[in-house]
Amino acid sequence: MVEAYVISAVIFGSLFALMAIGLTLTYLTTKVPNFAYGSFVAIGIYTAYTLFKLNAISPYYTAVVSFVIAGLASAVMYLLVLKPL
Repeated sequence: MVEAYVISAVIFGSLFALMAIGLTLTYLTTKVPNFAYGSFVAIGIYTAYTLFKLNAISPYYTAVVSFVIAGLASAVMYLLVLKPL
């Protein structure tokens, strides 16, 4: 039972670390704190949650799909909004 808590804590901690690394890299490269990064994280979270509710797939297994969809949303936002500016 304790092992399950430790595994969950390591996974959640790793996810927070990935979010912090992405935000830090964005700030270091642009010198502007881009809080839109949280929106893309939210897109990934909602994707994992939707796949879990519709197909009963564990969110741990849908992480790759969530990363891809959030990355595509980021690329589309860049191409349609930021690049024309």
